[in-house]
Amino acid sequence: MAGVVIIPASQSNAEHLIHWYKWLDDKMTGRDLRVLRPEFPGGDLQTFDSWMNVMAKHEKEIGNNTIVVGHSLGGMLLARWLETHTIGAAVFVAAPSHEEPELWSHVPSRPEEASEFFTRTPDWEKIRSRARIFRLFYGDNDVLIPLDHAETYSRELHCNVTWIPGGGHLDENSGYTQFPLLAEHIKHIHEKLLLGTLEGRRRGFLA
Repeated sequence: MAGVVIIPASQSNAEHLIHWYKWLDDKMTGRDLRVLRPEFPGGDLQTFDSWMNVMAKHEKEIGNNTIVVGHSLGGMLLARWLETHTIGAAVFVAAPSHEEPELWSHVPSRPEEASEFFTRTPDWEKIRSRARIFRLFYGDNDVLIPLDHAETYSRELHCNVTWIPGGGHLDENSGYTQFPLLAEHIKHIHEKLLLGTLEGRRRGFLA
């Protein structure tokens, strides 16, 4: 069973950015946390259905104590996927809550098919019931994701935002090839989930 799953940001066919994903993988592996980094289609092939199909292939590897991290477009996929799946914790990094056609028109990694991720508003009530812990990370100067996106996630998930000063889109282009703060949060979340599981088993045994 995967301890952490990373749903990445979108990429064009010409891009090969790994951002902080490989670094986080190595960091968590050193702490005996198995990290799953599914391969998602890029460019014109990164449709909502194609990405959901990738998640479906890995369903048996994602359990009630798994921490799923969604970065950028991957955060919106995580929100929609959570409507029908239960996990331990959901971590949203620079995740959009709605489409910004004009603002994103110059982004090479955003094909027209990306609009499929925003055909409707996520069912926040269902999403809130699908994870025990939520965390939000946003740069305070992100030119792709205005502040109101973070405010939407915060309001709907009843969770405070961790603002990263000067963090931009928290990607490789913003200098984020490592993300120590995220790694520390994941470590603490993992410990909290394990403690909760042990406590639940103890109560069940005593009952």
